[in-house]
Amino acid sequence: MRLLLALIFAMLLGGCGVVAQKKQDELLSRSKPQDWGVLDSNHEAAERAAILQTLKDPDSARFRFEKPTRGVSHSLGEPVLAWYSQVYVNAKNSFGGYVGERPYAFAYLCPVNKSCQLINYAIPHDRYPGKLDWQ
Repeated sequence: MRLLLALIFAMLLGGCGVVAQKKQDELLSRSKPQDWGVLDSNHEAAERAAILQTLKDPDSARFRFEKPTRGVSHSLGEPVLAWYSQVYVNAKNSFGGYVGERPYAFAYLCPVNKSCQLINYAIPHDRYPGKLDWQ
């Protein structure tokens, strides 16, 4: 009986992923490039300021910004078209040594003819370097 219930539960959960993927695929298939809007040109300054607040030695920070990319975010419950910006930061730790580049990411919703709003962000994962923890 337990096995049967576990199997039914697994099938139900698996169906949720299929529905979410179908919604995302449908959104992407009917979208045009202009549907993403335009990412504000000052997003790098805002990201830099947010990251500097989290560092032990903000004066030592070295930033490398990747070119923003378009994608789909699920942070609002339903899939939405979003801009993703990734930043790599190398800064000194408590011992005064550089720790190497650590990734940060930001997701923006940019409605057409409106200013962009930050909808999600990711910080470096504590245990797995190079991985991100979406907040």
